[in-house]
Parts: sequence; C-alpha cells; structure tokens
Amino acid sequence: MALSYVNRKKQVWLLFEGKTKLGKPRYFLSQADSVEKGKRLTAVPDGHEIFETYGQLFCRKRLPVVITDEEVEVVKKELAKHRLGDHIVERKGKDLIVHKPQTLHHSEYEVRSFGFLAARDEVLRATRHYQPIMRFQLGDQEKRLFVLSRWCFRGDRGLTVDQTGLTRMTPSRDLTS
Repeated sequence: MALSYVNRKKQVWLLFEGKTKLGKPRYFLSQADSVEKGKRLTAVPDGHEIFETYGQLFCRKRLPVVITDEEVEVVKKELAKHRLGDHIVERKGKDLIVHKPQTLHHSEYEVRSFGFLAARDEVLRATRHYQPIMRFQLGDQEKRLFVLSRWCFRGDRGLTVDQTGLTRMTPSRDLTS
C-alpha cells in the first residue's frame, strides 16, 4: 500500500519518487495523485525523513539529532503547565524553536458558522498561522546548557532578540523564571 501522511491541517499528502535531470532519485510529497509526478512509494526511503513546516511537507535526508526527546518534552510540559496555548515546538539542528499561534484570522461570522465547538476548534487549529517567538540554542553540548533567545516584533523597528544566559533544561527547572 502506498504511503500517505496527514499534516496538522488534516490534509493528506502522498510520497513520490521522481528523477533529477541527472537521473538521480528525488523524493517529494504531493496532495495530487498523478502518474506524471513519479512513482508512489510505500515507505520512506532509508536515510530520509518526512518534515513538516507551516503545514507543508518535505522529504529530506535525515538530520543528526542534537536536541533530545526529553528536552523537547520539558519545553512542551512547561508550555502546557502555564496554559500558554497551542504552541508548536520544533527541533532544528542545535535549536529548539517555540512557535506561537497568531491571532485568529477568521471573522466572527465564520467562527459561528462552524456549529459545534469541538469541530470549530479543530478547524481553527488546522488553519491557524504560527510565528517563532522563542529559541533555546544549545550552548554547551556536554553539560546540556541552553541560551534562551526571545524574539520581539515591534512595529517599524522589526525583529529584536533578547538573550539570557545559559540555562539547564531539566524537568525540575522552571523555564519561565
């Protein structure tokens, strides 16, 4: 059976293998099932992974894991503990990036027309846009110390970055202090 993947927007994507101009294999995902696109695959090729960013999917070569699963879970638990909303935590190289949902872009009429609350929340979550607001950058790999950077967007001045010192990311540490 061919491989399909559902992204956070509840869209179904299919994995294909095509050829580059030099005849090398090229892996990609598409929402359309078309013979012209290439051969559908039943599994992710060895050494590759499916990567999602902003609801789009890509098949890329597997990157080395620098940030551990435990460190990702610490950030997710802290966000949930403080009820900070529906954030996305992304692992990218030596960085752990927290994405905040932007304000709702739906009109009140559209929101009311969805009917049931659960269905409405699911639709809003799937169509919501996110922006990066915080980065934990691995500063000392042996001691597992991170530099916390907070992005701030202020009018015409653009992006400013506020950095704090090194911090250890452990389940017992309160990351908000």
